[in-house]
Amino acid sequence: PEVSSSGIDIKIYDYGNLIIVLFIYNYGYGPLDTDPGLGLDTITPKHEKNEMLLLKLNSIGDYVWCKHFTGNSPNFIFAYSNLSINQSGDYFIAGYFNGKIDFDPGPDTAQVTTNYSNGYFVLKLTSNGDYCWMKSVQRKGDFLLTSMVLDKQDNIYLAGYFSDTTDFDPGPN
Repeated sequence: PEVSSSGIDIKIYDYGNLIIVLFIYNYGYGPLDTDPGLGLDTITPKHEKNEMLLLKLNSIGDYVWCKHFTGNSPNFIFAYSNLSINQSGDYFIAGYFNGKIDFDPGPDTAQVTTNYSNGYFVLKLTSNGDYCWMKSVQRKGDFLLTSMVLDKQDNIYLAGYFSDTTDFDPGPN
């Protein structure tokens, strides 16, 4: 089976724990074991597109958990931009997407579909990798999210550039 992966980001925090952001690409073949040890935690990519994994290892490299994020149609795009971790160990992930994406790595769904060519997102997960919330912003024209910073009160600051029309309010209007 051929499933390839590409490491995008690694954060070391909380006495040496690692959180790793990966993209996997499925070329029509079988599952991927995300546990680097003797255990088995199988992820099966749904599409031949970039699907995101968030992998947590402890300070000696033992597997803790892995969360899988994917699109719900073969025509999606999912791109990572930044990962931040707050003082409570919660994860904030920013990036952009196109198509229909399920941002809840658990059994529930938090699906968002872009109305324009692309949108960007900020996703919050608990320290256990469970879904808290996701905010997305739709845009027309060029957009590139280049950086995300959290302050001590968990206010989120995003930087990047855009052209054309962009609605920066993640609400319905």
